[in-house]
Formats: sequence, structure tokens, C-alpha cells
Amino acid sequence: MEKKMNKWSVEWPTLPLQDAAVKVEQLRQELFALRLGVRFSHNPLFSTNQRALKKEIARGLTYISQVLNAAERVQ
Repeated sequence: MEKKMNKWSVEWPTLPLQDAAVKVEQLRQELFALRLGVRFSHNPLFSTNQRALKKEIARGLTYISQVLNAAERVQ
């Protein structure tokens, strides 16, 4: 059975600090855009997706911490 990959679920064994900084900045921008979508949407259909978006944001924050932990292991 093939496992479906989630963009937040990649494990980083080690990651150079500079690469981690670039990756974290990209993720920060993605999460900021998601958060804006949650905060400023007044569409009643969209509000049903807010819980899913909040879970995606939480997964993204976990992923960022994994990237930073991998960078710490390199140093």
C-alpha cells in the first residue's frame, strides 16, 4: 500500500542551518497566507473549512520545528 505524502510530513535527518533558514522562511510565508485566509474569509462555505485550515497551520508549525531541530543536529 502506497503512503500518501503530505507536504508537512517530511522528516529531515540533518539539514544545514542556511538551508533550514530558507525553508523556514518559505513555510512562514505559506502559513501566513493560510492564516489570512482563515481570519478574513466571510464566506459561509469557507467557514466550514476553517478547522481544516487550522489543522494545516498546526502541521506546518510542527514541520518548521522539525526543520529547525534537524539544523541544530548539524551544528
